[in-house]
Amino acid sequence: MRRRDVFVCAAMLAVVVDVAPAPSWAHGVIGQRFFPESLTIEDPFPSDEADFPAVSFIKGPEGNERAIGLEFSKRLSPNLALAVELEHVALSPADPADERQMGFNNPEFLLKYAMLRDPDHETIVTATLSVAPPWGDKGFTERNPTLAPGLTFGKGLGDLPGGLRYLKPIALGGAVSLETPLGNIGDPAEQTSTLHYGFILEYSIPYLQSFVKDVGLSKPFSRMVPIVELSLATPVNGPDHGATTAFVNPGLIWAGKYVQLGAEALIPLNDRTGHNVGVLAVVHWYLDDLAPSAFTWTPFHGPLGPSRR
Repeated sequence: MRRRDVFVCAAMLAVVVDVAPAPSWAHGVIGQRFFPESLTIEDPFPSDEADFPAVSFIKGPEGNERAIGLEFSKRLSPNLALAVELEHVALSPADPADERQMGFNNPEFLLKYAMLRDPDHETIVTATLSVAPPWGDKGFTERNPTLAPGLTFGKGLGDLPGGLRYLKPIALGGAVSLETPLGNIGDPAEQTSTLHYGFILEYSIPYLQSFVKDVGLSKPFSRMVPIVELSLATPVNGPDHGATTAFVNPGLIWAGKYVQLGAEALIPLNDRTGHNVGVLAVVHWYLDDLAPSAFTWTPFHGPLGPSRR
């Protein structure tokens, strides 16, 4: 990430931490548990939210890659949401003789349906369906559309016995999907179906202070959630069958009433993924808290109010 980008992100963080009111946990709530929006693994909660900007930088096998993304999510009913994601990529090839490339990846349209909510056990399970049409810029776009059904979940450990109370702030999450190209594809390399899967481990300081023991942390530390995400992708057929790429992403999330800030390191776990550590930072906006009159209406259920209701 360029030095100017780091300064801009730091300034935004300082301003938001200084002016944002105490969090209401209106998003990602099951029982007593608040799940912050994860940065890499798909979030299981239908919501009225947006990610912008989502910026990343990594030096991969093909060269230096910078990306900036936008995701917008809108609830259609209490348990159903539609999300749209766009990403612009700038690639500086490892070979200096090659030209720098810039363009948009395939957009992604994602449906989420929360099919299980268990407040007593702080558990949510959500079915997902992703469609990526072949729109975008040459060199960054797959020629055929792809379809990816999947599942994502979140599970808090607040139901542990009292003797393990300091483990109660822990929450687990995960997602799995199978991405498959559609249509008649001549190139065998482009016929590959890929299994995407990942896991989340987080420790909620707000949960610790509210429901286990107030350890006296003040703002902004009382609103932070340390997180580690593991993301993997494995082709299940084709010439690269079984060639898994994998990242482990340790990071930190700060959540307020209107906005959430998160940053993670991108650490490759094998040679196919690369050898250099990257960085990912996301500003996540709670749209139905920012503008409830505009964003809490749904076409299938009328006005819903904040996401927790």
